Amino acid sequence: MNWFAGSTFKIWWEFLKSNKQLWYPKNWIRILLTSIFTLRNSKISKKENKLISDVNFNSIQIQDPIFILGHWRSGTTHLHNILINDSDFNYPTLLQVTFPNTFLMIQKKVELKKQRPNERPMDNMQITYNSPSEEEVAVWTMCNISSIGNRLVKDKEGYYDKFLTFSDASENEYNVWKENLTYFLKKVSLNDNRRLLLKSPESTARINLLLELFPNAKFINIHRNPFDVYKSTKNLYKKVFKPSYFHKVSNKHLEERIFKVYKNMHEAYFKSVDLIPENNFMDISYEDLINNPMKTIQSIYKDLCMELTDNTQKKMEIYLDSVNDYKKNEYSKTGEELVNKIFSEWEMCFKSWNYDIED
Repeated sequence: MNWFAGSTFKIWWEFLKSNKQLWYPKNWIRILLTSIFTLRNSKISKKENKLISDVNFNSIQIQDPIFILGHWRSGTTHLHNILINDSDFNYPTLLQVTFPNTFLMIQKKVELKKQRPNERPMDNMQITYNSPSEEEVAVWTMCNISSIGNRLVKDKEGYYDKFLTFSDASENEYNVWKENLTYFLKKVSLNDNRRLLLKSPESTARINLLLELFPNAKFINIHRNPFDVYKSTKNLYKKVFKPSYFHKVSNKHLEERIFKVYKNMHEAYFKSVDLIPENNFMDISYEDLINNPMKTIQSIYKDLCMELTDNTQKKMEIYLDSVNDYKKNEYSKTGEELVNKIFSEWEMCFKSWNYDIED
């Protein structure tokens, strides 16, 4: 996956200048092709900026969004796909987050093409350019201030890690992130101002920041047995994140990254989750969503004081029937040493969500 597919040349060049250690022969073709893509994007983005120059973005009022929280491979995408069947919600599409600088100019051309669904490499779920996707990708593409950078440059993982929680980021870095996130959400809302339903795992570690932007936002956290999350995340790192690095990284290094990111994310989550006002937060388990999907959805709507109409419920049931035959990945049994390490490193999550090591 090319994380700069929708960037402008300016952003791409700033990344290259700050990571000069990447300039070696193995990366030359990748650098050349990405430079061509980003130069093209820059040209189209100028036309797009001219197109929307008469729009007063300050007049666009973003309704307080609903944020889906949860670590990668915890069921966030499945929950997102169910909830978007509610016609009251708008959401960023894969096209919009991949090409945040140009999607207004290119979306009609993309829609005219008969695109066959692709399969996500980590779980074989079918996706198209209209599938819901993560706003974090758009912010990275627009300004490179995101922890997405820690899956590209091994030597700079520490630098990009700070953008998971922003606790060690500068005020200027925070302001750039905030401005680009707000701008992107307004752009998505430009022709469709329904309430935004957003899903990015990184939001799990930024509850305090999101409440500053949207004090009345609602949050749905979905958690899953940490053993299952570890095994599934390891597959994600192997098939998606590892090929993104500009140099070789060992599997052992990636496994340690899984432990660190999961722990940092949830330490920030538990520190801030109590800041969410009553009736604006719901915590569910992946296991309940799989075993009793509509009962779980009904609980979400009830606890968040939202209306679940009969028509919306029917649409959700139709979607659930359509994925009823989906087969999850199967993984080998976890060894005792690794089991003990997972439990030791992530003990706070086991205890908070009542998962038993014996399970």
